[in-house]
Amino acid sequence: QAMARDKKPDLEAGDYSTPCGGYTIDLARARLQEERGDYQSAGELLQAMAMAIARDRKLNLEAGDYSTPCGDYTIDITRARLQEERGDYQPAGELLQAMARDKKPDLEAGDYSTPCGDYTIDITRARLQERRGDYQSAGELLQAMAMAIARDRKLNLEAGDYSTLCGDYTIDLARVRLLQERGDYQSAGELLQAMARDKKPDLEAGDYSTPCGDYTIDITRVRLLQERGDYDTFDTLTKACISTYPTRPEYTEAYLICLGEQKKWEEFDEEIKAIASEDKNSPIHSKNIQHALSIRYFQEALCKYEERENDEGYLLCLTSLSVADAICKKYPSLASALSQRAHCLRLLGGKDGEWKELFRRANVIDPERMNREKRDRWRVQEQTVLDALGYSHRAGVKRK
Repeated sequence: QAMARDKKPDLEAGDYSTPCGGYTIDLARARLQEERGDYQSAGELLQAMAMAIARDRKLNLEAGDYSTPCGDYTIDITRARLQEERGDYQPAGELLQAMARDKKPDLEAGDYSTPCGDYTIDITRARLQERRGDYQSAGELLQAMAMAIARDRKLNLEAGDYSTLCGDYTIDLARVRLLQERGDYQSAGELLQAMARDKKPDLEAGDYSTPCGDYTIDITRVRLLQERGDYDTFDTLTKACISTYPTRPEYTEAYLICLGEQKKWEEFDEEIKAIASEDKNSPIHSKNIQHALSIRYFQEALCKYEERENDEGYLLCLTSLSVADAICKKYPSLASALSQRAHCLRLLGGKDGEWKELFRRANVIDPERMNREKRDRWRVQEQTVLDALGYSHRAGVKRK
């Protein structure tokens, strides 16, 4: 803001929605406001920038028109993504489609499954369709992009082949995640395994328990096995990954959460003791391990509620909340911890506005979090308990 006021001296100190005229500064201000969850200021600032550019280019763009391009590629793609983050999918889709048709004039207005030829626009269109729940259009668009790339690389990829690589890392990973989202674990697993073998050529086709050496691929393999309920292979791969990636506590976190998912409370507690007994560099106090600990208490709380032992469930949920609170105090922008706090507060009967705001902030920080977490098996159990108790229930033990 100080930089902006240096460019525009009459800009008020608290005015985050008026451009200062410095393109890079204003774009950074807009992105910061978006990350802070101040969508209104971010949107007004981007729209003001867009309108100024449109005027310079003799284009018509009104203050409330969020679906017409201003002609500046970076600002328009940022406007589209902001609308997407706000959950305002209609103008986001219209704006992206207008950008796509600018690149490919013969593209029909309602055609969301044909690439326009611009990589960034098309991958953003596919992601938006996925978030809207239009898996068919998202899948067709990603597959068409993959086929075009495969042709350029002299690879053979047919329209109905969802398990063969196109060779583009980002698109292949997006294809895997979409298949996972659709519940097509067979194709997702085959494509993911092909990606793993591309990184580690000596990996056998049926070997799902050996790391390939690529962190993102391996953590996706771990999560896919967990979703499929293949706990034996999950255990073997995850333990191997813990050794392969000693500085990445995400694997230990996933392993611990899965123990809780299987209701192996004693084994979980033994693992925590083992971690705590390690040297001074032990990850016991890391945000990942503490997050897993909070989820462990929450998972057992759900079980107690299902068994109608509400007082025990309530106390376990309070313990889960205290761990989540401690993480948030130390890491105030950690999306998973904010989300975990929200889950606890909702189960404890907290005010709607409080836990909804935490979910909103978590979604702003990590937009993909919702797609990952909603497939966790214990989320179904949570919904069952919430339906039985109601959001505003209070157990017999007073919350202090």
